[in-house]
Amino acid sequence: MDLLDHRASSRGFFSRAEALDSGLRDADLAAGRRDGSLARVRHGYYAPGPAWRALDGVGKHLLLADTWTHQMGDGAVALSHLTGALAHGLDVWGLPLDTVHVTRLDGGTGRRARGIVHHLGRTREEEVSEDGGRLVLPPARCALEAATLGDAESALVVLDSLKHRRLATDEEVHRQFLAMARWPRTRKLHVVVRMSDGRAESVGESRLRWRLRCAGMPAPVLQYEVRDHDGEVVAVCDLAWPGLGIVVEFDGLAKYGRLLAPGTTPAEALVAEKRREDLVRELTGFTVIRVVWADLADPARLRARIDRAVAARRALA
Repeated sequence: MDLLDHRASSRGFFSRAEALDSGLRDADLAAGRRDGSLARVRHGYYAPGPAWRALDGVGKHLLLADTWTHQMGDGAVALSHLTGALAHGLDVWGLPLDTVHVTRLDGGTGRRARGIVHHLGRTREEEVSEDGGRLVLPPARCALEAATLGDAESALVVLDSLKHRRLATDEEVHRQFLAMARWPRTRKLHVVVRMSDGRAESVGESRLRWRLRCAGMPAPVLQYEVRDHDGEVVAVCDLAWPGLGIVVEFDGLAKYGRLLAPGTTPAEALVAEKRREDLVRELTGFTVIRVVWADLADPARLRARIDRAVAARRALA
């Protein structure tokens, strides 16, 4: 059991074969699942129950990927597409996390099985790197591959995240995109590749930009700086159309829990945000429109809100 415990603690999982070799029986594994001390990651692979339940969707996806690479053996595959993007720490949205994506390095065939897709993209030896014990393809390639798996909105999320985390420059993304020009489903990415911008700081901001584009709005200025009378930056707004006098702030609400200073409550953070918003209005004279997740479901309605704000400003001019 000591060896099994070591494997479970060091890599997060163990196989049925390893459990049987350590002296456990299938009945013991079944009992562990019933009492919650074990969780089945997939057929033939188990993890400590509390540790598995503590993982979020991304953590469970990457552990699932680790079980597949363990089964196939060292050097057989590299994480790619969605799985590679997650291994590099990129944000994704709208892509299912129940399927692992790998690219074959051993000449194996491309295929799709339950829970995994084996891809056959051309791979140079220098493209494969090790990250946390995992073989993974480069960030720009993984992001673009992941972008082919969903719609344009999900593609923009992962490409914005790639640039925001400074894992690839505009030039590197463009060069990788050209190298993949004849690959399946890449032709639809021309717009989002040009539109992707590292100044977008969250999934919500990326989705908001896409929804505003779908609603016919011109491209906004990202991370618009507001300065006081001494020229000091006192606020940075998510999106702005300075010519229209409109600022849009995406309010994911979770940020009030995520970005709290020590000793600050969410209510205090919300009050501080309101004061910052008032300061933006005072210094710029702009109209501030706050957007929440639910607003993304109806871009036409969001566009109407902006149009009404613009009309109201013109009426007062």
